[in-house]
Amino acid sequence: ICAAGLPCRITFREFSRQFSPLFPMLHEVCQSDARAFAQAAAEQITAETPELKVLVGKAKIFFHELTIAHLERRLSALRCAMAVRVQAAWRGFQARRLFAKQQEAAVVIQRVWRVWRAARRAEAAMCIQKAFRYFISRRRFDRWLQEARACEEAMREKERTVAAAFAESVREAMRALTGSPATARPAP
Repeated sequence: ICAAGLPCRITFREFSRQFSPLFPMLHEVCQSDARAFAQAAAEQITAETPELKVLVGKAKIFFHELTIAHLERRLSALRCAMAVRVQAAWRGFQARRLFAKQQEAAVVIQRVWRVWRAARRAEAAMCIQKAFRYFISRRRFDRWLQEARACEEAMREKERTVAAAFAESVREAMRALTGSPATARPAP
């Protein structure tokens, strides 16, 4: 077999261990029989690319150097693809976790903003209510003050008329007693 141009050889068990990721369906079917796995893998390799030479011996599988290089490239590409999938899954997990934290932070910020805005609105409402109450009470006080001044003015007017009437009656009484016109003082 070596003279036939297939210098590379690997035992069935080593081939199964090393290249089973390239043939997952065969590995599941021939999991316990390494020789059956190697035989099925050799047939699949030859069917896919006929220029690659693979022969199965009694204890080993024989390859050409190009076949080993081809299988190694495929295995390396598969490992890279698996690494990319693992990295993508990890990055996705981290992104989801970061998004959840950001969402939680946004909820906290929104809650604080709503509380602050409600407090500012309540403060503004209280300020407006205070100003309104002041306006109403000031208007009521001004009305009372105006009524009190009108009342006082009416009282003073009444006092003046009463005082004038009293002074007139005193003058008349004095005239009647003296019989002469009395000099009266003008009413204030």
